[in-house]
Amino acid sequence: MHIARCLPIFALSAALSVGSVAAQVPPEGVSAPRASAHRGTDDQPVEPALSGRWRLAETADEEQERLRAVDRAIQRFPSLVQSRARVRLVERTSPPPALEIEIEGTRLLLSGDGRVELDLGGPPVEVSGERGKARMSARMEQDSLEIKAQGGRGGRTTTYDADGDRLTVRTHLRGERLPEAVSYTTTYARSR
Repeated sequence: MHIARCLPIFALSAALSVGSVAAQVPPEGVSAPRASAHRGTDDQPVEPALSGRWRLAETADEEQERLRAVDRAIQRFPSLVQSRARVRLVERTSPPPALEIEIEGTRLLLSGDGRVELDLGGPPVEVSGERGKARMSARMEQDSLEIKAQGGRGGRTTTYDADGDRLTVRTHLRGERLPEAVSYTTTYARSR
């Protein structure tokens, strides 16, 4: 079994604190993608559009939609639990200020709040962090990177799509105690 150690990462930040609602939802995801077979001239591989450094460019509308998604997910909780659950979910859905994505062949290196390395298209890998463990995998679907994190009581799927200097990150969280999934979109701009 391959075990990766990583720092608290966008993808692993929600890994399992026992007894908390947000702990059921693994952090912003990394899953093992399959590399695109893009070729340049003379049959040389071309660096995927996703590769590079990205800085957070979340719009006010995106932030508000993320917070509304959190509020919808906790609205059926008893009022005494809502406040704590909201704080934890907001913390776990807050995007890191910067991302770095490196794709070389079938190797993915993702850095945000921490760092994780996965084999694209490979089997899920156990990743551990401050809040517990999750099984993560990554794959490429055409030009999109999809990362999945599965913890004991929930999961996270994160999709990364680059269009020039813009990176769109779509996240879908689900948890055993969450009455509905938390889905939101965050935007990053390529760092120069």
